[in-house]
Amino acid sequence: MAQKGIIKNTTDNESYISASDWAYMQDSLIGQSGVMDYKERLEVVKINDNTVRIKSGVYFLNGKAIVVDNYEDITIDSGSLGVKRYDYIIAEYVKDGESEGNDFLGFRVLKGIPSADIPQKPELTNNDVVEQEILCLIYIDEIILSIQEKTEKGIIQLSQLYSKNEIDDMRSKKVLLTKQSVSANTSITLNDSIEKYDFILVEVQGDNYGIGSLLISVSDIVYSNSTSTHQYEAVAFQKAAVYAAVQFRFTNATTLTTTGHVVAAWSKAWFRRAYGIRI
Repeated sequence: MAQKGIIKNTTDNESYISASDWAYMQDSLIGQSGVMDYKERLEVVKINDNTVRIKSGVYFLNGKAIVVDNYEDITIDSGSLGVKRYDYIIAEYVKDGESEGNDFLGFRVLKGIPSADIPQKPELTNNDVVEQEILCLIYIDEIILSIQEKTEKGIIQLSQLYSKNEIDDMRSKKVLLTKQSVSANTSITLNDSIEKYDFILVEVQGDNYGIGSLLISVSDIVYSNSTSTHQYEAVAFQKAAVYAAVQFRFTNATTLTTTGHVVAAWSKAWFRRAYGIRI
């Protein structure tokens, strides 16, 4: 068969590298699941109303690689007149899936619940024994099959890879600063480098009321040490004569510096929060 796992668990000698050991190493390098940017990227095409074909490529499932050398044909159960059905083609790992010490790693069909009205999509299982992710969604309208959606994970390109720890770090530090009062020429150390993100969302408020926000593209930021000019101004309005504006710049990748602030009717201007956003 074209479809196979790179390695399977060994139980006869503890000095061997097991599938679990290999998966931990791969997961630390890849850090995410999805289709690798390799060969035909596991493109799924319809052959007929009972068969779909997975073209060549590699799927990483939490460090475990499902390899399709050439192509793999998957059989889909026939539909029935008067009803509709959703099926998933899934990437699946089952520990000791053959009950003989051998894990299962591959693609298979996960069948949904048919209905004449609104069919139910199948539910994935993920626990200590089973791991499942969607490669694509299949829709069967009576006896006609169509491919509706491809994987939600996207394509993994080696040039875009971060380590598992780096990805976890970026996810855990999306809040770059929390609420603090603003005064002129105050430097604020951010919780993380803005260069790890695509956009910075800055929220400001006046006293404890109005809130305004400003979305900044990180690629447009030019670091500046000037104490007399600002690059950005975020404004919070309650009404025309009641507002607070915060003027600021980025001194470097981890420092935001206020140049000044304007308060009308309110007594204080605040940074409410700043977020790092990746897309």
